[in-house]
Amino acid sequence: MAQRPSFVLSATVHCAGARHFDVRADGERAVVRVGSEVLTLRRSATASMVRYTGPNAALAIEGDYVAFVMNDTLNFEECRLDRGASGDVAANM
Repeated sequence: MAQRPSFVLSATVHCAGARHFDVRADGERAVVRVGSEVLTLRRSATASMVRYTGPNAALAIEGDYVAFVMNDTLNFEECRLDRGASGDVAANM
């Protein structure tokens, strides 16, 4: 099994409609905070993007673009990482 890249991401993600959420992620998991709700997602294997999944949510990061779905009904559209608000973002994100 190939070793996953180690990285740390701590950022606010801004989406259409003035929606936003916070994400902290590493090579194994992501913690997403949407309002008062906190979700922990596990990293899934994929070659084309960084992807995390859980029972009720999925998060995909490709460059500055982010896709996030929660509970199959709460979709965040046109989302981008705010690198100015991020802590340490690896170049391969």
